[in-house]
Amino acid sequence: PEIEGEVWYHQRTLSNNLLYLPKLLTDGLAENKNKIRMSDVFLSACSGLSGIYVLGSESRPSPGAFYHFVKQEEFKTFLLALLRQADLGVTDLSWEPLSSKEAELIFNMHPFQGEGTRVLGISRGFFLIKKEASGISGEEFRLQHNGVSLRAESESYGTVRLIHLSPMVYQMYKGHGTWFIDEADCHIHPMLM
Repeated sequence: PEIEGEVWYHQRTLSNNLLYLPKLLTDGLAENKNKIRMSDVFLSACSGLSGIYVLGSESRPSPGAFYHFVKQEEFKTFLLALLRQADLGVTDLSWEPLSSKEAELIFNMHPFQGEGTRVLGISRGFFLIKKEASGISGEEFRLQHNGVSLRAESESYGTVRLIHLSPMVYQMYKGHGTWFIDEADCHIHPMLM
């Protein structure tokens, strides 16, 4: 039997920090779409809004998302082509082991409970820190210039900014979502924009 739409929608209670459309989803709108009147309208709105992204002057991928992207060969190829097109001298990208002393120093500055792995964005770089019973180890994202490995801190702000924007540019290139761009040219040469 169909649930009276107006009654079901009015029964949703919201605390001050919740939005209405996500609340409808968590309350089972999608699972009960055939029983709730006008559910298709709300589900369409949720779908459309979930594909909207904002790229601003301070946009930077989460460290975990960046690690996930760079580990994908298709994205790595895209990023290397983007960096070559920008003529920045970058010939390869890698995750290189940190010394145990460096890994422990980073862990002590950004500790976490229990064993496991965390990807951290520190300053302009990305670090993978592993905490195991045997100790702390880690890796650092590095850029290669004809076989010379450089830390992100050694690169210009513009190069690092382009790397930080690359997952979002990749998503745009692949046609994912609707993007609103505001001051994305911060630290990027006008010719690259």
